[in-house]
Formats: sequence, C-alpha cells, structure tokens
Amino acid sequence: MEPVSLEKAAVVQFGSYRIDLGQKLLFSGTDIVPLAPKAFETLRALVEEAGRVVEKEALLKRVWPDTFVEEGSLARNVSILRKVLGQNAEDQTFIETIPKRGYRFVAPVTQSGSSGPVEPAPPPAVGALEPTKKPERTRRRIWGVAGVVTVVASVAAVGFFVRPFRNGHPPAPTVLRLGFTLPASEPFSVYAGGPSCAIALSPDGTFVVYSAESVATNRSHLYVRRLDQFEARPIADSADAFNPFVSPDSRLIGFFSSDGKLKRVPVSGGQPETVAAADFFGDAEWEPDDTILFTTRQGLMRVASTGGAPQPVTRVDSQRRELRHLWPHLLPGGRDVLLTVQSASSSHIDVRTDVVSLSTGARRTVLPDAAFARYVSSGHLIYSAGGSMVSVPFDPTQMAVTGEPTKLPEEVAATQDSAHLSLARDGTLAYVHGEPAQLQKSLVIVDASGRATTLPAPVSAYMGPRVSPDGSKALVLLWQSGRADVWVYDFSRNTLTRVTSSGTAGWAIWSPDGRSVVYQDAPERANNLFMQPVDGGAPPHRLTSSSQDQWPHSFSHDGRTIIATQADPGPLHGNVWSVPTGTDMPRPLLKPQAYEQWGGWPSQDGRWLAYVSDETGRFEVYVTDLPDLKTKWQVSTGGGQEPVWSKSGRELFFREGNRMMSVVFASPTAQPSRPVTLFEGAYVVCCPGLAQYDVMDGRRFLMIKDSDERWFTELRVVKGWAADLRARR
Repeated sequence: MEPVSLEKAAVVQFGSYRIDLGQKLLFSGTDIVPLAPKAFETLRALVEEAGRVVEKEALLKRVWPDTFVEEGSLARNVSILRKVLGQNAEDQTFIETIPKRGYRFVAPVTQSGSSGPVEPAPPPAVGALEPTKKPERTRRRIWGVAGVVTVVASVAAVGFFVRPFRNGHPPAPTVLRLGFTLPASEPFSVYAGGPSCAIALSPDGTFVVYSAESVATNRSHLYVRRLDQFEARPIADSADAFNPFVSPDSRLIGFFSSDGKLKRVPVSGGQPETVAAADFFGDAEWEPDDTILFTTRQGLMRVASTGGAPQPVTRVDSQRRELRHLWPHLLPGGRDVLLTVQSASSSHIDVRTDVVSLSTGARRTVLPDAAFARYVSSGHLIYSAGGSMVSVPFDPTQMAVTGEPTKLPEEVAATQDSAHLSLARDGTLAYVHGEPAQLQKSLVIVDASGRATTLPAPVSAYMGPRVSPDGSKALVLLWQSGRADVWVYDFSRNTLTRVTSSGTAGWAIWSPDGRSVVYQDAPERANNLFMQPVDGGAPPHRLTSSSQDQWPHSFSHDGRTIIATQADPGPLHGNVWSVPTGTDMPRPLLKPQAYEQWGGWPSQDGRWLAYVSDETGRFEVYVTDLPDLKTKWQVSTGGGQEPVWSKSGRELFFREGNRMMSVVFASPTAQPSRPVTLFEGAYVVCCPGLAQYDVMDGRRFLMIKDSDERWFTELRVVKGWAADLRARR
C-alpha cells in the first residue's frame, strides 16, 4: 500500500469513513463523528503512513511536538479511535498494534481533491473562547483521555448524550458540555483533611484553577488550565495549597497555603504574595471592591487584597454551639453574603446556610441542613444536602426561598459541608464528577520492606489508627454520614465496636493500661479533651475546658500526663502542652515560639521527646531530652512529619513525603543516626503533627490506604448551565 500524501488530498476515505483535512473532521456517511484534536492528529498520522508501521516515538513527536507525554496518552488515543471506528481490541480492521514498536493503519485508503459535504466552514474549535498567546513553557501538565476534551453539544437544553451533526451543520447549542480528565497518577485533591473545594472557575469563564494530589508523594499543587488550551501549568510555590478562588476581573488567583497564609498570585504567573495570616482549611470570596472575605476559626473576616489588618464580619457564636463559618458567597448587589454555619448537636454536626449583611453583620437562616450554597442567575440557590446537590428557587431581593427543592442530576463530588463546583458570571458550571461513596479507605499492615497486607476490616472513611498497648486492637476515627466517632477494631475477631457516640469526636489515643481512650470533642466550639472507658462502663469524663482546640498525642512515661497540641489564639499556631489527668492545670511543655510546634511523643524509656516544628520554614522532626529539654536534635533532613517511636524506644520512624524513614539511637545517650528510607508507598497523610499510622510489633506498621475507587479525575464544564437550570422549572 502506497503512503497517502495528505498535503495534496482534501478528503481521504477508508471503509465508510471520510476525513476532511481542510476542516479537520471525521465523517461516517453524512454524519460528523465527534473527535478531539489530538485523537484526530493521531488518526491523520496513521492514515498518512497507511500500510507502514509508525513507531510510537514518531507518533508522540508528531501529535505532541513540543510536550513530553507518556506512551499511555498515545495508547488512550488509539483506544478511543478504535471505539469510534467500531473496532474492538481483537479486531484489526483499521488499526493494527505492532508489539513493542507502534501501530499500522491497515485499511485501504483512497483520496480525492474535493472537500465535503460540510459547508460553510466549521465553528471554532471547542473551548476556543478567545485567542490567547501560548505561555512560555516550563512544566506542562497533560490532561488525559482521547486528546483531552470530550464535548457534548445538544439542541435540547437537557441533552446528556452525543448527537451527530446532520448534513455537516452543527445545531446552535444552548448547552455545551466539556469533559476533562486528569491522569490517574495525579487526581483532584478532593479531600484535604477539612472542608475543601478543589476547583475555581474564573468569573469570565475562560479558565479553571484546580488542586491535584500526586498519588506518588501525597503532595498537592495548584494548576491553571485555560479552556482554550489542552495543557495546564502549575502555580509557583503552591505545594499543599488548597481552596483556590479568583478575583472578579479574572486576573488574580487566591489560595490558602499549608503554612497558614492567605495568598494571591497573577494568573499570568509569578511569585505568590501573602495577603494575611489565615487558618488551615480557610475559604474565601473576592469582592468587586478588591477586598477578600475569608473564614477563620473566629468567624468571617474581611481584608484588602493588597494586605492589611483583617476586620471581623461575623463571630462564631459558642452560645449557639457554632463550630465554624464556611464558604462565603456574595449575593447580587454585593451587600449580603451566603454563609455555611457548622454547629454541634447532641448527636452529630449540623450545617445550615445563613444570609449575612456585610454592613451590619446581622444574619438569619435561609436554609437548614444546607452547605456550600451558591446563587445562580436562573434565580436559584444550589447547595449540598448531605452530599447531594440540590437546587431551590430563591428571591435575592427578599432573601427568601420561593419554591420546593429539587435534586440536581449532575453527579458532583460533594460532602455534608462542601462541594467541588464553581460558577462563572455567564452561568457556566464547572464541577468535579464523582460520588461521596468514593471517599473510602482500607486498613493495611505494611512491613519494613514495604510489603502490604490489607486487613479484612470493611472499607470506610478511617483516620488516625492507634494500636492498643497489648497489640490486639486499634483505635480509629470513623466518618459516617457527617458523623465522626471513635471505634475499636479487633484484629483477631475482625470487628468494629463504637466507643463514642457524640458524632463530633476527633483524634484519639489509648490510655497506658488500654482500658480507656482520650479523645477530642467539641461540645461547644473548641475541641477539648475527654476520657472514656472502652467498654462503655462510664460516661465520658471531661479533662479540659479551653477556648482553644486541643489534640491528644500520647501519655507521659509515668502515665500521669497527656501530651497534646494546643492551638494558640488567632490564626492556627500550635504548641506542645502537658495536660495532667488529675486536677492540676495544663501548661506548655515546650517553650512557646513564633513558629509551629506540634505533637509530642516520648520514647518508651521516657528519655526523649519527638515533635515537629517549622522553625526552618518547613516542618522537620526534632528530638529533645526529657525532662530537662536542654538538648535538641533535628533528625529529619529533607522535611519530616508524623514521628512515632518503635516499641523498643531505640528507633524513631517518621514520614518524608511518601517515604517511611527511620533513625536509630544506639544507646540512651547517643546521637541519632542518619535517616534511612525503609519503604515508599501512597498511604494516607494528614497533617505534620497528626500521625496517620502506628507501629505494631517489631517493624510492622498499621496504615491507611485509599481505595482504588477513591480517585476523582474528571472535570465537567457546562456552558449555558444557568439557562438550562431555568428551563427545568
């Protein structure tokens, strides 16, 4: 078969298909077959060399001339082409796989000089919202399947499937649906350890900012992806950043950094600038007057986007058992804002949506059992109700709901208190596609070589495993339907038994005798410490009464003191405290500093205390002597967190990214050895001072692994969505 000269041919035909090269379209009869640009280029390259083997490397250079991509992207394109052409994996009618080499187009190909039947010229390429200059390429991120974009355009406002264009004339769409797929190795960061939204659509609807988490390192980064481009670029210095948002003029991006800062950076690139100190898990809304509304543990704050002293708008009301204010969203006119309010009930955490006056701070509830409320120009509010997205008619002039709620058909990744979606001014909707059930995890035992064994415990939303003193059981924090409680898992019996029933419990540890647990709970506003027998023989006993959050980590060597982290007033700033189990008052164990100090794990012989601190600008693991606290060693060298002692007390484990590290103390007075890597694996990580694993007998580790279905990789963008929602009435 002679190669086809596509420079001379306007139309190439094979079987019942035709390629119109002038318009870059594939036809089946008179119908256009929707095909993404990279998939089309792959087909063109194969047809051009019909009858010849095209090496994989040559195809990669041809289809992605200026970008490095893995072979998997090419394989996905070929797979999509085979499906489009009605070819299964065994069928070699059109495209033949040459093992270890490449592909060959084997069908007879004819050519002609006439183009048709499509006229006039086709509309602009999907996603070409406006011409843009291609940015200078540093590192580029490739979006996955089938040349990256799947487009669904439909005459009907509620069409959810592909309709071929008849006679070459696409219908004038009222709704345009686009799908983008991230690599499975770096999915959306849909769960950051607190209320989170992984995406932000620019107000002008031209680009998306998103947070993606590397499966290999458990680190997340922010990326910008224009809708008229096939590649995304990373935002500088955005490691572990979360909850992005965009300025009203779509020129600046705001986000929250892992070191507790609210930051901004130009969309065009550059170094981020700090706007204000903030909490972990803050969220924000950028106002038209260039001020930013953002949430803290104290309430809703307001600050100029250029920096300055934040001013309070709301205060978390502990008398009403409020825990947190979340997700501010401006209503039309800019005088009022929607606000999600978390509060503690007798059995679980409640959420509701209030309307807040920005001038007076007055607020009133408009939606019970609703979170992440957003106003849509169709005259609706959309919100998460227990993880399902719901719409309800709303009058912004009267600040009142005017109709009955309706569940939305869009499958948005959402939880009880947040949702991964964003709206543009023109009514475009962007959302991460998925279901809450995907946020599931497994308990696994990993040995020092990295070999993992999955326990038969049911897949669920586990956090903070702690092995009992006798090694027969483990404490786990378990999230179910918006409730968080402490449970005990019995290794031999494979049973889970509930310990707490408040629905608002948090981090937990065993007592030295294994008969009780100490855990954090929030009966009012702050998380304080409680103790309760494992067998339920007595009600919980409150150990502390503080207005500041506290996290238990361990008991002292003599068992009379709990070592905990307490958050200082203001933006989250932790310090290590000693909390007696008797009547004595808690006191700082480490001298308070201007930097973070978290954790506090004494060795089994009581000689050393391990903790984490960011005094160098990043979190590292330190060891100091007890009780004098005069000698201090930094034991990690490339960043470190979650230190846990071995049962012998001579070996300290910690995590550096996805690696489990070890240092050894050869004698009670010896300095620690250099850290060595034991194994590497994609196991759940939370916060530097809150270990998501524990040490079992010897050098085995109880860890948490995300289930395979957990990854969220698909972003859907719907242009004209607000008009579509209005039409559903």
